Amino acid sequence: MSEAHHRKKEPDQVRGALLNCAARITAEVGLGNLTLEAVSKAAGVTKGGLFHHFSNKKALVEAMIEKVISELDQMIDEHMANDDMEYGRFTRAYVDVAFLEEYLNPADPWAALCMSSIHEHELQNRWAKWMVQRLRDHESTDNDPTLEIVRLAADGAWIAFMLQAQNSEYSLDVPALRERLIAMTRKSEIFERKK
Repeated sequence: MSEAHHRKKEPDQVRGALLNCAARITAEVGLGNLTLEAVSKAAGVTKGGLFHHFSNKKALVEAMIEKVISELDQMIDEHMANDDMEYGRFTRAYVDVAFLEEYLNPADPWAALCMSSIHEHELQNRWAKWMVQRLRDHESTDNDPTLEIVRLAADGAWIAFMLQAQNSEYSLDVPALRERLIAMTRKSEIFERKK
C-alpha cells in the first residue's frame, strides 16, 4: 500500500495538499492541461480521496481561485490596518499587495494560476465579482476616478511584469512604478500637483 493509504486522514491537510499540487501543476502545464489524475498522484492521494474534496476539475479550479482570493483579502486587510489615511486606503493596499515579491514571480504557482485565469471566462467573472464587492465595501474611501486608474494601472503592470520574464529586452522598474502609483492615491499630493 502507498503512504497515502497508511497515514491518518486529516481532511484540511489533504485538501490543502491537493490545492497546492494543483496550483503547482497549473504553473507547469497550464490550466487547460491540468488533470485530476496528476493532482491526486502529486498529492499522494487516491483519486477517490480527491473526489471526496472536489467533485470534478471545475470544483478544484474554483477552490484554487477561492484560495487565492481569500489570501489576497487577508493581505489587503493587513495592509489597510496599517494605513492611517482613509482616502485611497483600499487602493494603496491593493497596489502594495500586487507588487509583493511572491506575486511578481512568474514561477509561483498562484501567480501562474492568476495568469491562467485571464483565459477562463468563469474565473474572470469570479475575479470581477470579488473586485465589485471590495469596491462596494470601500466606496466611501476609494470611489474616485483617479483611484480606479491606479488599480487598473497596477493590474496592467502586474501582467506586463509577468510577460517581462519571457522577454529580456523589456524592463519594468517595479519599485519606482509602485511609488508613483501610491503617490497618486494620496489626495493631498493630487491637489498639490493641480496647483
